[in-house]
Amino acid sequence: MIEIRKLTEDDSIEDLIKLSREFFKEYESYHDSFFKIGILKNSDITNYFIKMIKSQDHVVYVTIIDKKIIAYITCYIVNQSVYWKVKRVGHISGLMVKKACRGMGIAKRLLKKANQFFKERGVDYFTVYTAIANEEGIEFYKRRGFEKLGLTMIAKVDSISVKTKLLKDEKEE
Repeated sequence: MIEIRKLTEDDSIEDLIKLSREFFKEYESYHDSFFKIGILKNSDITNYFIKMIKSQDHVVYVTIIDKKIIAYITCYIVNQSVYWKVKRVGHISGLMVKKACRGMGIAKRLLKKANQFFKERGVDYFTVYTAIANEEGIEFYKRRGFEKLGLTMIAKVDSISVKTKLLKDEKEE
């Protein structure tokens, strides 16, 4: 039986640690400077989830099969500055399904829970961040009505080449 519910302090943090490490390892493969899993402490992961549990504007939904957490979605709400049309926006900061359990509709069900959470709190829009190399994830979100909002690009300092056309005045100096 598949159970989807809110994470509680009584749940197995070990399952979350294993799943989070799998999540970060997958993201680390998308870009060599993205994450450094080797220095991530179990307490970092634990503290993150505890913070989520204790906040009204944060929630973690977990999927449990045979008393093991095999998936999660982390959601939170932020109030935006006055110059934004959308005053409150939801964010999904992580959606992870154990690789062996993918293709079972779990991510879709977790996303539905996130949508309900945002709706109950009066949020009209929510975002998700994913790596550009996560083609499977991007297609999953597109099939569910997500649209591109922006693009974050990365460059290492002093690694970019800048070609400029000299102005007439610069040539004369």
